Amino acid sequence: MNEYTKNAKKHLETNDCCLVYCNENEICTSHIRGVLSLVLMVKEKRTMEDFYCADKVVGKAAAFMYAILKPRELYAFVLSEKAKEVLDRYGIKYYYGEIVPAIINRKGDGFCPMETATEKAVTPSEALSLLEKKLNLEGKVPKGKTAEIR
Repeated sequence: MNEYTKNAKKHLETNDCCLVYCNENEICTSHIRGVLSLVLMVKEKRTMEDFYCADKVVGKAAAFMYAILKPRELYAFVLSEKAKEVLDRYGIKYYYGEIVPAIINRKGDGFCPMETATEKAVTPSEALSLLEKKLNLEGKVPKGKTAEIR
């Protein structure tokens, strides 16, 4: 694991945030839970090509967004088996703490709704379209949301 990925992982472990991405010049965090911060970055045509990431939970939905954002490396504390397949298919280098069959919702009584929304997606663009619909973001780039991403 690259030193910047290790730094992102350590920052995520010791700070109250959901996503960390960094490089030699900057460290960025997001406090937006779930896949929304990744979807917003994609919609704003941002990239992670020069960044190393750490994320708390990466399921299939997030993996498809990472396939578009193209980070140099990714660490997930929890990674789903379907996310692993997507990351492998799109050549995203990754590490994880725990692998699980599926991502469970926050209540713990079913599957994550974003995983369910992207269940039949085959490509990142299909997944993005399904997530936009699920998050009610079709045709919109919400203002102010990414201000939380630094």
